[in-house]
Amino acid sequence: MIITLDRQDVTTALDAAGIDEEDYSLRYAYSGRGMYGSACAAVDIPSGKFATFVTALALQFAQGGRDDQVLDLAEHVRTDTAGRDGITVYWPEVTFAD
Repeated sequence: MIITLDRQDVTTALDAAGIDEEDYSLRYAYSGRGMYGSACAAVDIPSGKFATFVTALALQFAQGGRDDQVLDLAEHVRTDTAGRDGITVYWPEVTFAD
């Protein structure tokens, strides 16, 4: 699996999912469970927006001509809790293009 997330794809998907700028943060070097210090791309979002965000991101990939990566994106997504009302959505081995 080789996927690079473009910051614009992610922010467009966040907007499409109805997640305001003050309600998310991009993480360029997140180390999730079982990653043993390796870093990857991640986004902190409100927990109730997970399905909407991942669906919007998959649509963004498909519309951008990367429909061959949509299943990899969905299959490898992971989450961790992020505070009281949020989650961290991340993909091990995936980085942001910027």
